[in-house]
Amino acid sequence: MLVEIVNQDVETFSQRDPSDFDYMPNFNIMKFDAYDIETLSQPLIPLMVQAGFLTIKDYFSDADRSVYAIGYPNWEVRSTFTNMILDARLKVQN
Repeated sequence: MLVEIVNQDVETFSQRDPSDFDYMPNFNIMKFDAYDIETLSQPLIPLMVQAGFLTIKDYFSDADRSVYAIGYPNWEVRSTFTNMILDARLKVQN
C-alpha cells in the first residue's frame, strides 16, 4: 500500500531521498490523525508511522504545541523501505 501511495504522488516523492526519513525533528501531532486506507491521497508520513516504517524517536511539548521527532526504527526497516520504493520505481513493463 505504501508503494501505491508513493506512486500516486511521484512528483512530491521523487524530490525526497530515503535519508529524509532518517530523523524528522518537528512533526506536529495534528498530522497523526487516523489514516483512512480507503483514501490513498492522504499524507504518506502518518501511514508510515502506523505501518511501523517510522517510529517516534522523541517527544517535545510546551503550552502551545506537541511535537514529535520521528524516524526509521532501525537500519533494516530503512533498507527495506528504500528497496521497496526502488523496486516499484525501476520495474520494467513487459
